[in-house]
Amino acid sequence: VGVVVVVVVVVVVVVVVVVVVVVVVVEVASRVVVVVVVVVVVVVVVVVVVAVSSNTVVVVEVVVVVVVVVVVVVVVVVVVVAVSSSSGSTSSQE
Repeated sequence: VGVVVVVVVVVVVVVVVVVVVVVVVVEVASRVVVVVVVVVVVVVVVVVVVAVSSNTVVVVEVVVVVVVVVVVVVVVVVVVVAVSSSSGSTSSQE
């Protein structure tokens, strides 16, 4: 299995997760923490699976990609929450 295949799989999983996160956050803004935790868990599981079945070099590259992806997902969640909370919907943290 080449690095390209691994990266493609990770990217597909990440895209699906990001879409789910955005939908859930828009629907239920108060469960952002739970969503972020779920996303991180999914990403970690993917990294572990790849690490078990791959070389060390591939693992390092995938870990770098995953870290970047987690940061992007968290930023997206924060932005979506900020936009949704500023557009009139009252959040439960007051």
